[in-house]
Amino acid sequence: MLVAVAGLAVVPASSVAAPLLEQADAVELAQTLADATTEQDVCYGWEVAVEDGSGEGLSGVETGSSSGPGVPLDRARCPRWVVLQGSVSYTSESSESEDSAQTAIDSNLRKPPTTQQLSDLGLDADALLGDADDQAVIDMTSALPLLVAEAGEAPYVPFEAQTQPIPAQDVPNAGPGSDWLRNYWWLPLLVLAAVGGALYLGAKALLARRGGSAGPPPPPGRPPPPSSPPPTQGAST
Repeated sequence: MLVAVAGLAVVPASSVAAPLLEQADAVELAQTLADATTEQDVCYGWEVAVEDGSGEGLSGVETGSSSGPGVPLDRARCPRWVVLQGSVSYTSESSESEDSAQTAIDSNLRKPPTTQQLSDLGLDADALLGDADDQAVIDMTSALPLLVAEAGEAPYVPFEAQTQPIPAQDVPNAGPGSDWLRNYWWLPLLVLAAVGGALYLGAKALLARRGGSAGPPPPPGRPPPPSSPPPTQGAST
């Protein structure tokens, strides 16, 4: 049975311009997702709503998918899908509230990725509030195919993948082949490190339990040699 993960509410993408990614970055990210969709038969997308009450930036929705940059994922046309959703709120200096950010993953996979897995990779929602908020969106979204493969829901994306032009407003400027491993080679290393650490701790705990169990008693030591009797004194004449 397919399980849907509840996500964050996002306003329609057509309401405003994208406030986070540059167009070239959005095209490259969409191409990365298109490569993953070709290999895994899973559609991917991102939807991040930004509300800037400070007046210093843009408010709107950053969106895109394996169908193209600025193209929301059409869940009705994809048998399996995963979407990164986010909500970012910037407050004015006069406001008593603080800036905030949230992330969620909307999916119909049986074992979908989770935001905790993203946090384990060092990709927290707070990264959307920093100066590199655009890179945070790229890294979080690009990690989804890896986490799907880790869960056994789809094969890993190979280094070279068959690339077809994606139906988008702009043509991706990347060359033939998948750039996912070239751009995000560090993500598999982080996952392997996390898995290796868990295996190490499990083995250590198992050895500790075995070491604490009672074993056969050690063989008794040799008894000490009998003490020699004290010398007798000769009879006096």
